[in-house]
Amino acid sequence: MAVDVVALLLLTACVRAADAVGVTASTGSPREYPSSEPERVAWFRKLHGQWPPPRTYPGGLPREESESPGWRRHMEDFEAEARSLAPASGEHDWRWERWLELAQMRLAKNYSAKGWMHTRLDSRVHAGVLGAWQEASSKSDLEDEGEVGFYISGDREFWDIDNLEPGLHARLITDVQARLAAWVGIPDPTDLQPHAAYGLRSYLNGSVLKPHVDLVTTHVLSAIYCVEVRQPEGSEPWLVGTEVDFSGQPAWVDLRDGELFLYESAKLPHGRPTTFVGTRYTAIFMHFEPPDWNLENYDRVYAVPPDYDSRRPRSPPAAEL
Repeated sequence: MAVDVVALLLLTACVRAADAVGVTASTGSPREYPSSEPERVAWFRKLHGQWPPPRTYPGGLPREESESPGWRRHMEDFEAEARSLAPASGEHDWRWERWLELAQMRLAKNYSAKGWMHTRLDSRVHAGVLGAWQEASSKSDLEDEGEVGFYISGDREFWDIDNLEPGLHARLITDVQARLAAWVGIPDPTDLQPHAAYGLRSYLNGSVLKPHVDLVTTHVLSAIYCVEVRQPEGSEPWLVGTEVDFSGQPAWVDLRDGELFLYESAKLPHGRPTTFVGTRYTAIFMHFEPPDWNLENYDRVYAVPPDYDSRRPRSPPAAEL
């Protein structure tokens, strides 16, 4: 009983603090980070009460209604991996980062049945981009990029997309925007807000991209555009996709020159977990936000379960035994 009283007092103080800073439009999380782990846990219990969180956002619909058995098992495997990671030993806590991703995947709603689509870019737009890229790469007018900790290994080179002729740049974004909107049923493509276009990024021999999700606030519906693949004939393709999509099936695509991989980047863990064999794989990444989207990073923080730092597997409820 004494513990319950302390928890109630802490929660009351937290709610008063949230009244001062405001709350998110989706889960109602405070728009400020917790000052302590007990404060964060108190909010988790108030907002969600269980792990995984019972609802998805935007909309607050029951999570289980949109989860296939295969996707649910995939999330359990993802959780097991997160629990197996060692505690932080340096500047960055990759285990906490993985849990934030897991919370994000359980909170975010689906916009499509599978979470991805394979299609092609307009051939005239592709020809323009490819020509500009080949001219730049032939002059070695590229910047070096390195590894990104837990997620990306191997060397990369970069040529800024802003170097494209402005009209071509605009046609590229507009073409992808229209295809994404049609895919998920957004009637007016201009309602899909473009937020970022990264590239042209060229992955070199030996590159690996660990599955991950993208920025929760704005990178929601996205496209990977393959500009050019340079590999020896007969090399294994460098597949992009996910181990399990929303329907519960594996989804790997051999994405080639001029093709697009459309995907729900804030929810579907995507990557290229095999090792690239070849000279270079060059791509552009474009990210958009749908009009109803309102998840924020605060929502992820307060959705991570209290026992996230336990390395023991979570016991299933009796119905699963």
